[in-house]
Amino acid sequence: MKRIQLDSIFSTLFIAIVFVLSAPSLAEEMAVNGTAATELDEIVVTGARVETKLKETPATIDVISQEEVESVKYRNAGDLLKRIPGVFTQNLNGEEELTSIRVPTHFSNPYTLLLIDGLPATSYGEAAGGLLREINNSSIESIEVIKGPASALYGSNAIGGVINVITRTPSAEPWVKPWAEYGAYDQYRGGVSGGGMAGPFGFNLDTLFIDAEEWREHSGHEKKSATFRTQFAPGDTSLFDFKFDYVKLDNDTAGTLSAADFEEDWRQSYMTFTNTRLEKIAPSLTYTLEAFGGELKAAALVRQLDHDVNPNYGIRFNRFTGRYTSYLSQIEGLDVDLQLLYSRNFDFFRSQMVGGVDLERGNSEIDTFNLNVTRDPVTGKYTSFSNTGLGESYDVTTHVAAPYLQLISSPVDKWRFTLGGRYDTVRYDIEDNLWGAKDGVKDFSRFSPKAGITYDFTRNLNLFASYSQGFVVPTVGQLFTGRGASRNLEPEKADNYEAGVRTALWENRLKLDVSFYNMEIDDKIIVQTVDPITSAIEYRNVGRTSHRGVEATLALAPLDRVNLVLTYTYAENTYEEFNDPISGNDYSGNRMPLAPEHRLNARIGVVPVERMMLELEMDVEDDYYVDDENSATYDRPTLYNLRGSYDWRSWSLWVHALNLFDEKYATRVTASSGNFSYFPGNPRTIFAGLSYKWGAK
Repeated sequence: MKRIQLDSIFSTLFIAIVFVLSAPSLAEEMAVNGTAATELDEIVVTGARVETKLKETPATIDVISQEEVESVKYRNAGDLLKRIPGVFTQNLNGEEELTSIRVPTHFSNPYTLLLIDGLPATSYGEAAGGLLREINNSSIESIEVIKGPASALYGSNAIGGVINVITRTPSAEPWVKPWAEYGAYDQYRGGVSGGGMAGPFGFNLDTLFIDAEEWREHSGHEKKSATFRTQFAPGDTSLFDFKFDYVKLDNDTAGTLSAADFEEDWRQSYMTFTNTRLEKIAPSLTYTLEAFGGELKAAALVRQLDHDVNPNYGIRFNRFTGRYTSYLSQIEGLDVDLQLLYSRNFDFFRSQMVGGVDLERGNSEIDTFNLNVTRDPVTGKYTSFSNTGLGESYDVTTHVAAPYLQLISSPVDKWRFTLGGRYDTVRYDIEDNLWGAKDGVKDFSRFSPKAGITYDFTRNLNLFASYSQGFVVPTVGQLFTGRGASRNLEPEKADNYEAGVRTALWENRLKLDVSFYNMEIDDKIIVQTVDPITSAIEYRNVGRTSHRGVEATLALAPLDRVNLVLTYTYAENTYEEFNDPISGNDYSGNRMPLAPEHRLNARIGVVPVERMMLELEMDVEDDYYVDDENSATYDRPTLYNLRGSYDWRSWSLWVHALNLFDEKYATRVTASSGNFSYFPGNPRTIFAGLSYKWGAK
């Protein structure tokens, strides 16, 4: 705790210095009673599934603006999301990552729902690992993040929150922008974006290519992605929106290191063949029509995915046979999502109704091959593998149907009430292609209510409070196809209470958002080792966890050329009831591992001369427990990133130095039976890029 307290003191002093230096400017602003729209009037779409003012949404919502997206020049969406309080992102080399909102997550727990333009980006119940890799990074215009259970609108997997990636739409003026970037350790990125309109037709195209050797051994990756979007407006009251997404990824996975090897050489890897490959094609069509006194929206999405995984975490040593084994998973999936939404505004009490139904049918062919793995006893590297044959083969069909309704009204001036709910029915049909012994059906159903209230204390001060329920249906892997699968699993269920305050003062030069939450999850699903000899595992509902915290964002622009942003997270994640039936240990009252209590992200942006931007970012993370026993902790050093850009006419040049002071650190540390596993981060890495834009500014 000492380190983060010192860093917090440093940050507070830093803010005070900036505040004092800018006092004359602030005094001038305070004397002006501006009538311009405040940040609280910002329009968001994720909180109610339709356009709604932020101040009328009884939930904690963070928005990463188009300006921030363009200035950060992120490598992947995780670089942006870690700047938001309550979001915890661990990069696991290349496009592999683990992202969670408020709830610490295992790779197999889908606590965060990812949407692209309001449509699911992944198959129903897909595990959390690598959630962001299926995004075309170059197409992102902005990101909205709802924190806390959103099952009343979005169903399962939204127990921690929702990430909605909003992509670029066609602009009125034509434009084209090629760009390229080179980084240390032979990391190349580039692409071409452009768009325009011709009469009632508009189009946008974003392409991306990545070829990166990366710093660690066996961590290189290649990614190719493209997004084509076209819109057609046959009249003033209707719009067709067609989008085609393509992503192809080949990502080597380096895995973890022991504590001794991490200290000796954190660049090394035991792996030489572990890998993730995927190819996704996802066309979608959305039709919006003003009808029946409101707005009707119908959307259809087809998602085809080929996904091969030879996982670094799959290698196990069997003490009985004296062999190392692993597996190769091959998945071919085809999903169809249908959404129907109707919204209408009423004059009485400024009321609004939003209702609809989400339907999904998914088909997956999952083949798992058994592997014998060869390990070099001198170097400790896993050098090769042999495929010993098909171990399991399943056809899985998923059916989801979920109607929902939300009512919003203001019977009293300045107050706005929200009441809603959703009823989900989920059915898994599984066919065992090898033996037929595991054929079966699993059904789940759940009603998820929510209620909330907002109050405009003043034009610049908004309060909100809410109650919501969430749930997570076990994934196909947890129930049927994964290592350690169990058909006895029940959904995890959450109750969440939340309250917060939003302010925007001095003509938006000062913005402060603070939220408080208290959530409990019952029937928590945890993976446990059931046989230490064979390293066999099993998923189980083990008890109850609690998640309480405070999230705050302070944005201050004391001068026209100075901008300061602080985001702070305090989170208590606790096992309330957790008795391990295998070891006999009682972990009740222990903190959950991989969950730092305090996190602080601070950044200051300065415009020293016209068209030049400099940003210094500091990321502080409290130490966290690395095991359920709470027997040991990991204390990550504070990381700094420096970003600079300069625009000249149509040219843009940028240089970024990530991990500026070259700290040695791990993005993820776990421990089992006293053995530590470190996932190394990256040393200081410098990137430089250049772009040129023709057309619209």
